[in-house]
Amino acid sequence: MHLNHGTDHSPARRPGRYNMAVLAIAALLIPLLAACSSSTQLPPEVLQARALDEAGKPDEARALLEKVEASQLDKAVYSFELAMLSLKHYDEFFKGKIRTIMMTNPGFKPFGRAVRMNDVEGRELGYLLRDLSHAIEILDRAISRDRTYTQAWLEKANCLAEMGSFEPALATLSNAGRVLPDDSRIPYLAGSILLHTG
Repeated sequence: MHLNHGTDHSPARRPGRYNMAVLAIAALLIPLLAACSSSTQLPPEVLQARALDEAGKPDEARALLEKVEASQLDKAVYSFELAMLSLKHYDEFFKGKIRTIMMTNPGFKPFGRAVRMNDVEGRELGYLLRDLSHAIEILDRAISRDRTYTQAWLEKANCLAEMGSFEPALATLSNAGRVLPDDSRIPYLAGSILLHTG
């Protein structure tokens, strides 16, 4: 049995060297943690491009992203953002097409930004396909710049699936899984595509 003789040697009360060691470790860890957290923040050019797009200036946003993408060949984030901008504005055009078709075809089953049309009795009429090859080309640039940029792999697979190219979409996710075996989003999306295609 341990008897306390009035001297507290717990870590919180130890003088001198212990407190100095804690301060030294904190001094090393704080800049490291700050660097890690800032690496997940978006670059200012991306934020500026988003602001331009929100202000109704998508062409200026695109020009800014294209300029910085050309000068930052080792960064995937600018290519990815450029692809997302392209998809956003394609979506706006596509929604108009969908509204027109909805007037005569009441049954729709969505997959992301794609639409599979069914008639009232549930007979499949086929996919209303979109040409997302331009966005896929930009996403390929992002992947070539940083093969660990998960969002680029996922979005490329999404685009392929939305064009009805399910085998290439699954192949893309298979390649992504080899590069990023611990990212659970990759098999999840693959499962979603397989479930959707039956």
